[in-house]
Amino acid sequence: LKVTPAVGQTGTTTITLVVSDGTNTASSSFLLTVTPPNTPPTLTGLTGYQIVSPSQTPAAMPFAIGDAETIASTLSVIATSSNTNLVPNANLALGGSGASRTVQVTPIAGRRGAAVIKLRVTDSLGAFAQREFIFSVFDAATTNNSFKQPRGIYVLDSAAGTTIRGVPMHDGNIRSKPFVDGYVLRTEWATLEPTNGVFDFTIITNIFAKLPANQKLSLLLASGVLPTWLNTLPGVATWTAGTPSVTAPVPWNATVQERYRLLLVALGDLLVDGVPLRNHPRLAAFDPWIPGLKSGIRDPDQTRIHDIPTYTRSNMQTCVLTHLANATDNFPNVPVMIGFWAYTDSTASPPAWEVLRQLVLTQQDGIARPRVGFWMENLAANRLAANTDPWVGVPNTTYTAPLYNSQSNTFVGYQVLGSWSKPFNSAHVDNLLNGTPEDGMDYGFNDFQCRYYEHYQADIDFANYTNEFQRWHDFIAALPAPPTNTPPTISSIANQTNRVNTIIGPLAFTVTDAESSASNLVVTAMSSNATLLPTNNITIGGNGTIRSITITPASNHTGTAEITLSVSDGSRSVSTAFTVTVFPIPSLGPLTLPGANQAQVQWLSQAGVRYQVCFSPDLLQWIDVGTPVTATNGLDIWMDDGTLTGSPPGAAPRRFYRVKVVH
Repeated sequence: LKVTPAVGQTGTTTITLVVSDGTNTASSSFLLTVTPPNTPPTLTGLTGYQIVSPSQTPAAMPFAIGDAETIASTLSVIATSSNTNLVPNANLALGGSGASRTVQVTPIAGRRGAAVIKLRVTDSLGAFAQREFIFSVFDAATTNNSFKQPRGIYVLDSAAGTTIRGVPMHDGNIRSKPFVDGYVLRTEWATLEPTNGVFDFTIITNIFAKLPANQKLSLLLASGVLPTWLNTLPGVATWTAGTPSVTAPVPWNATVQERYRLLLVALGDLLVDGVPLRNHPRLAAFDPWIPGLKSGIRDPDQTRIHDIPTYTRSNMQTCVLTHLANATDNFPNVPVMIGFWAYTDSTASPPAWEVLRQLVLTQQDGIARPRVGFWMENLAANRLAANTDPWVGVPNTTYTAPLYNSQSNTFVGYQVLGSWSKPFNSAHVDNLLNGTPEDGMDYGFNDFQCRYYEHYQADIDFANYTNEFQRWHDFIAALPAPPTNTPPTISSIANQTNRVNTIIGPLAFTVTDAESSASNLVVTAMSSNATLLPTNNITIGGNGTIRSITITPASNHTGTAEITLSVSDGSRSVSTAFTVTVFPIPSLGPLTLPGANQAQVQWLSQAGVRYQVCFSPDLLQWIDVGTPVTATNGLDIWMDDGTLTGSPPGAAPRRFYRVKVVH
C-alpha cells in the first residue's frame, strides 16, 4: 500500500483496508497524520573557545537557539563535556530563556586541561542542531608553557607533487586553509646528499617558495633511505636484518655520526631568502632521525635495538647524545624534536629508555644546550558509536611513557596514526572508528600538553572536519604566553692566559634577575676543549649576586679553550664566553752565534701567546727589548745584532737573555 497525501495538505485521516473473497470480508484501519514540513532548529552565536586561569571564575557563555516551526522556549537543550575529569556534565548549567540562552561551565577546583563542550538543541520531532566550543583551565606559568615549541596544525606531505631533475618535491599537499599553520616536509639523507660531499637542497627551497606566506615549515629528516655511498665509506660498520634484508650502518658508528654532522652543518648554512636555515623565522621545527634506527629512538623494523651488533647501553646513549648535540648545535634557535619510544634491553630495571631519557634531559637542559622535544606518530582516538561519549585515546601513557613522563621537562609533538576519513588499513580502523581529529587533539592536549599536531591531507580536505580544525587552530593560537619574564644578566669575564699546571681564578662575575632573588639563579659552565679543561674541573662559587669561577686545567696540557658561562632563572637563560689559553713555560734553546757580533735566542712558544725578550749585563737589571711579540707557531727566534739593544753583543763584556710571557 502506498499512500500519497494531497499536495500542501496537513491533518489526520483514517485509512481502512478491506479484503474480500466474494463472500466474506475482513478489514483493518490505521490513522495517518500528515504534519507540516520540519526544519532542524538552529544554534548560533557560540564562541569557539573559552580559556580561564586557575583562579578565574568562568563567565557564562551566551548562544542563541531558534526553530521555524517551534517556539524557542519549548526547544530542548543539553550540554555534555568530553573531559569529565575537568568538567563533569553536572557542572554545565544552562540558563537564559526563549531564544537567548547561556551555559555556565564550572571546572573542578585545582584541575587543569581542556574539554570540548557540546551543546545540542532538539525540537519536538527529534530534529537537532549541535555546536561545540573548547573550554580550558590553563596555567600560563607552568614549566611546559615556558618551553620554546612549535604550535598549531600542520599538513603532512606525500609523494604527490612536482618533480625536479627526477626527484619528487613532495609539494602536492600544501594547503592554504585558514586553520593550517604549516607544512611537514619529510625528506631523506639520500635526497639531500645523493653524491658523497655534494649537497642538493632543492626539495627544501622549493617548499619555501610555494608555502603560503602565513605558514611555517616543519622539517623531518628521515633515515629510511640512506645514501648508497654511505655503507662503503672506510670505517663504517653495518648490520643486516629483516625480510627482505636491509643493510644499514650501526647507529653508534663514529664515521656515520660525523658525516651526518657535516650534513647538518651544510643544511644549517643553506640560505633561504638570504637567511641561513638554522636562523630562518619560518622554520617551525626540525626532526632529525638517527641513521640506522627508525623514527629516532625506536626499535628498527623486525628487530630490536639491543640486537644490533656491538649494542651496549653506553654505545646507544653516546649515539643519541652526540646526535642531539649535533642537531641543536647546528640549529640552536629552532625547536628540535626526536622520536622516542619505550625500548628495552636485557636489563629490566631501570629500563633502557628511562636511563636514556634522563641523560637527554640532563644534556639538553635549556641552559648549556636547547631543550629537545619528544615526538611520536601514533595519535588516534575512537568511539563506540558516532557522537557517543566517551572517546578512547591512544597511545596509552605506558606505551608512550617517554613523552608522558617528560611533559614538565620538555615539549611533546604528535603525528596522527592515520586518517580518520580514510583509514590506511584495518588495524588503523579500530583506533579511529567513529572518532574525529578533534578527539585525537583533545587527548594529546590533556594527557601530554601537546599543542603541535601533524595531520594527513585527507582529513584536512574533509569538509566535515573543517569546523573542528578551525576551532583547535584558534584555541591553540589563543593560549596565553608565559608571564612576562625578563632574562637574567651575567657580567663578562676577560680572556685568560696562564702557564701550564696553574689554577686559574677564582674570577669574579655578577648575576642579577629582575623577577627573583639572585640566589635562585642557576649558573653553569661548559668547556669547548674537554682535554685541556674538563668541565668537571670548573668550579662555580658563591650563591648570590657575586659569583666566582675557578678553573683547573688538565695536568701538563696546553692550548686554548672557550668557557661558556650561563645563568638561568628556570625559563630563560643568557650566556657569556671567554677564552682560556694555557701556555708552556718558555724553554730557551741553546744560544747560537750565527755571525760576528750577533747572538740568536730561540724558545718553545704557544701560538697566540705574547712573549717579551729581555737582556741584562749583570743578571740584576733586566731591560725589555722592543715590544712584545705574539707567537704564531711552536718555535720563536730573536736575533740580537745591536739594533734593539743599542750595541751588538760583541761590544759588551757580557750579556744575558731571558724570555717572559706578558698578558
